[in-house]
Amino acid sequence: MEDGKIVCEVGIEFLCDPRAVKELAGGDSRSLAIIRRLMVRNRTAIAVIIAKGLRGSRIWELYETICGRNMDRFLYHIFLELLNQSIWTA
Repeated sequence: MEDGKIVCEVGIEFLCDPRAVKELAGGDSRSLAIIRRLMVRNRTAIAVIIAKGLRGSRIWELYETICGRNMDRFLYHIFLELLNQSIWTA
């Protein structure tokens, strides 16, 4: 089951593997900072990011441009808007 796999990737193994986290950030230090904040605040958001195919600078772009660098708005967007969109996946 694909959804189950996604949840497993965000399990403790994923969060403890610096390579997996860096790969999700795609070498973008700003995206890495967002991912680290999500690791503490809301790990489920990371599963949604993975499921929607967001990687690298796209994470920062969503946070900065669409959400105005507001983490609450970012989480709202991920859970209530991004789940129903396909624009960010390519």
